[in-house]
Amino acid sequence: MACTTSTCQPRHISVFSRVRDIPKVTLIIGTTVSNNAYVVPGECTVCKTRYYPDHKDFPSPVYNQRQEIHLNSARYLKIGQTLWVDRVFSKAVLSATYNFHASANAYTQFWNDSFGNATTEVVLGRPQIWQAFVHESTRMVATALEEDFETDANAKVDEVVEDAYVVLGNEGRLPLAGDHTCSQCTQPYVPQPGEDLDEDDEQLPVNMIVVDGIVVGPTHCAFEDCTNELANARGDPFCIMHEIAYGNRCHMVDCHEPKVFGTLACNQHQNKWNQHRQSKSKPELNGLRCVIRQHGALLPWQQQQQPQDQPHDEDQPDNQAWTLFAKSESPTNILNWLLEVYPTEESRPSYICIDKACMVLRTAVRSGAFADHWINTSRFIVDTYHYTNHKATDVLCREWCNPAPLDNSAPNLVGEEIDANGVVRKVRKFNTEAAEQLNSWLAGYESILKQMVLRNFR
Repeated sequence: MACTTSTCQPRHISVFSRVRDIPKVTLIIGTTVSNNAYVVPGECTVCKTRYYPDHKDFPSPVYNQRQEIHLNSARYLKIGQTLWVDRVFSKAVLSATYNFHASANAYTQFWNDSFGNATTEVVLGRPQIWQAFVHESTRMVATALEEDFETDANAKVDEVVEDAYVVLGNEGRLPLAGDHTCSQCTQPYVPQPGEDLDEDDEQLPVNMIVVDGIVVGPTHCAFEDCTNELANARGDPFCIMHEIAYGNRCHMVDCHEPKVFGTLACNQHQNKWNQHRQSKSKPELNGLRCVIRQHGALLPWQQQQQPQDQPHDEDQPDNQAWTLFAKSESPTNILNWLLEVYPTEESRPSYICIDKACMVLRTAVRSGAFADHWINTSRFIVDTYHYTNHKATDVLCREWCNPAPLDNSAPNLVGEEIDANGVVRKVRKFNTEAAEQLNSWLAGYESILKQMVLRNFR
């Protein structure tokens, strides 16, 4: 092996540890456990870069300490003090998380029950599975971006997660999807009725983005105007600072009496506390889910609706960006975020589809943002599912946010095709439910995400 540092002449890498100091570790290859593996690090005698199976570190004159580069091509990953795994194991953790919505706890129990036994004497813990997920996912993203992920040497997994969001997260923007075009999101321009186009005019294609929010993710402090992380994500309502100040008091708003032991309310508010516990109890919620999910049953307030075909319903949407709103998904917050994602006119889409498009448009017009940023480039429309519930008396919504007008006023939204019987019928050109489909998949992670701290969620 030779040193790969660009400023260093290729030189032989020497073992810098004494033989007796070379650590003996446990190595998991797929599902096979080996208790007789050794980690032999090497060092370049010129640039002092040290090479390990999963990373290399070097002295940095900028930070005045050693920096570590996580190798995207690593064949083995360290997930414990004396525990290493191959990439087959770590990719299985990632696959289980994405395909089965498996938590670190669930996969830990699965692996221990399936492959851990008395002969290997290996029992994995949740922190080790979480490390496998972190190291595999960061390498997957870094490889796709063709970047080297760099952190401080010997960084803890929490520090690796925070650095990954800063270095690879791009503040919620997904650069690989930024230049994406396909028939699902981009269509050739169709002129408006009465619009004349010169043959030499080259019209840009029409594209649409679909935006939707979902209430899922880490909870923050319940104290007014505080968005700090919870002191304990598994039950405490306050951050560390407010837990110290108000943790022993009644949790009713504007009540400062001491709470009764074993409850979160004072003597005066015990009735409220008992009502809350009853409404949030597991049997109550399970019964509600049974009513809602009973197949084929219609409740008095529900109406039978025929499913409407959307183009490309079977395809999974491509994601361009995401963000986290701590308090509310207000029209102002949405507009500000859209300007961050699409800062220039050239980058802005032709159509922005969102369930509350009429509210967003109304806010944009009143604040002047529509005239300043969107009037020449984009139109806000409501997705098909939510549009049916919008008021017919809302003129702005019906005139400007209709996702599928049938009067030929929007030929770039509604087209025509001939069905199998030779009948011409109108079809929607875009799938306005793409975000709803994605959110239905994300909802499977709700029980996991709501107990995460913010750094892990990002």
